[in-house]
Amino acid sequence: MRNVIYVQTEEELRRAAEEWAREKDFGVDTESENNLHHYGVYLSTVQISTASKHWVVDVIKLRDITPVIRLLEDPTKQKIFHDVSFDYRILKHQFKCRPANVFDTQIAAKLLGKKELGLGALLKEYFHIEKVSKFQRSDWTKRPLTQEQIEYASKDTQYLIQLRNILRDELVQKGRLAWAEEEFSLIEKRDYGNLQGTMFSIDGLNKLSETQLAVFRRLFNLREHLAQKADRPSYFIIRTSKLVELAANPPKSEHEWAQMRGVHPIVRRYAAAFYREVMEGRKERLALPKMEKRHRMKTNERLEKLIAARNDLAKKLGMQPHIILSREQAEDIVRTGTLEGLTNWQAELIQENIDLISILKKGGSHSKS
Repeated sequence: MRNVIYVQTEEELRRAAEEWAREKDFGVDTESENNLHHYGVYLSTVQISTASKHWVVDVIKLRDITPVIRLLEDPTKQKIFHDVSFDYRILKHQFKCRPANVFDTQIAAKLLGKKELGLGALLKEYFHIEKVSKFQRSDWTKRPLTQEQIEYASKDTQYLIQLRNILRDELVQKGRLAWAEEEFSLIEKRDYGNLQGTMFSIDGLNKLSETQLAVFRRLFNLREHLAQKADRPSYFIIRTSKLVELAANPPKSEHEWAQMRGVHPIVRRYAAAFYREVMEGRKERLALPKMEKRHRMKTNERLEKLIAARNDLAKKLGMQPHIILSREQAEDIVRTGTLEGLTNWQAELIQENIDLISILKKGGSHSKS
C-alpha cells in the first residue's frame, strides 16, 4: 500500500508530528490487546490517516506517544473515528487522553437511518470495498509486525475522511448535521464506564451467601494476581463461571486444589494460596452493593401512545425508532411530564412532531430546560 509509514522510533514520530501540524482532518483507529492473548487491555498501534498519507504508530515499541496524544486532544483538528467508544475508553485508561473534536461515522450513520452500522458495511456501500477481518483476532503484541499486518491496520483509516465527507453531506441534505454535532460534543463528556468492568458485574453472584461472596472476592483477586504474573487473560487461569462455583463449593484441602483439572497449571502450583484464601474468606462477610434497579413501566396507555407516535415519526424520517427516543426515555417523559432526559435535538424533534399534551392528557412543562 502506498504512503503507509510504520512509526517505531522517536525520530520517526517527531517527523510524523511535523506533518500532522500542517493538516486539519485525520482518520483514526487503534489495534489493541483486549484480554484475548495476554493479561490486561492496552494499545498496540494507533493508525492515523490524512487525505493522502497514512501512519501506523507502534505504541508498544515507543511507549511514549505524546505527539499522538497532543494531536488527539487538539480541538482545532478533527479526528474521524468509527465507533469511538472503545478507543475513547482505552485512551483514557492508558494515557488519560480525551480526544477532542471527534466525528464518529457510526453516530452519523445512525442519524441517517442506516440499518447496517459496521464500518465494513459502509465501506462496501460507498467505496465497493470488502473489509478484511483476517487479523481481527491476531496477537497485536507480537513483534515484529508483518507488512501485511501494517497494511491491514492502516486500511480502515485511509477511507475515514472521505466517508466523513459523504456522511456529512447527507446529514446536511436531511437537515440533521446539528443533531450529529450535538452528539459529537457529548462524546468528551460521556462516561463510557470501566474498561474491564468490575467484580460485581459477574453473573451468578446474587446466588452466593455473604460468606461465599467474601470467598469469591479473595479467589477473584488471587486469580487477577496470577493472571498478571503469567501474562494470560484471567479466564485462562480459571473460567469465571467456575470461579463462582468454587466460591460456593471450594476444594476441601490444599491437596484437592493441587489436583484440580480444567485450570491453568499455575493454579495447581499455587494450591496453598488458593486454599488459604478460602479459609480466610470464610471468616468474612461481603454484601453485594445495592444496585439501583430501573423497573420497566407496565402497560400504560400514555406510554403506548407515545411509543406509537415515535414509531410513526421514525418511519417518516427513515430512522430506527430508538435513536429518536428510547423506551427508557419515553418512560421518563410519561413519569415526569418533561423532556429533561433528552438531547436538545431529540427534544426539539419531539416537540415539533408529537402532540405531547394530547398524549399525556395532563398539564405540566414539556420544554427542555
